[in-house]
This record gives sequence, C-alpha cells and structure tokens, in this order.
Amino acid sequence: MLLLGDRVAVQLDAEKEQVLDSGLIVPGDDGIPTKSGLVVALGDNIKSNRLKNDVDKKKDVYVLFDYYDGIKAVIKGKDVVILKEEDVIAIL
Repeated sequence: MLLLGDRVAVQLDAEKEQVLDSGLIVPGDDGIPTKSGLVVALGDNIKSNRLKNDVDKKKDVYVLFDYYDGIKAVIKGKDVVILKEEDVIAIL
C-alpha cells in the first residue's frame, strides 16, 4: 500500500465484545471515544521521526486515535483506518 502525504494506515485492534448467557451480544466499546491499532503503512511526508524509525525497523507500532477520525476501509480483508498524522494522539 502506498500512502501519499502525511497519511498513516492503522489496522484496527479487535473490539472486545461480551456474549451474555442469554446469547445477547454487548459491543465492547467501553464508552471510550478512542481506538488503537497497529501501524501498517506510512505516507512519504511523515514528520514524526520516532514513528518513521520504529516502522522502518519493522517494530510493531501501536497508536491511539479518536474514534471518529480517519477513513475506514477494508484492505486485503483487514479493517484499516487511514489517518492524517495530526490525528494520532499517542504512540503506545
């Protein structure tokens, strides 16, 4: 995947859902308006040296971002969000 500009592609962590004895499924959002995920690609204009270096070294880099930020897509069967670099709240 080739991203342009200051874009970051993040593979979403699986949401934890709870199945009650009655069979009812309760979504696992915990009321928290943030999400996290694994960085899978970076654009060519990323300014964060730490983010670039860790991804270049093939380390697993997880980031935190707001629930409503980014463009959600399914790429090669995986749920991915494409964010602007400024939408990344923290490197975990």
